[in-house]
Amino acid sequence: MDYSYFLRQHMQAERKMALSLDKGVEGVYEKAIDTTEAIYDGFERLS
Repeated sequence: MDYSYFLRQHMQAERKMALSLDKGVEGVYEKAIDTTEAIYDGFERLS
């Protein structure tokens, strides 16, 4: 098997994993912001 093919496949797999991780982190960040806003709104209503 050609090394350039193996390297290309490896790089594509790493790119897919990096994009998936990036999307996951972005989703967690957005949910954390939403949760923080909801908690703030709750305290505001409480006071």
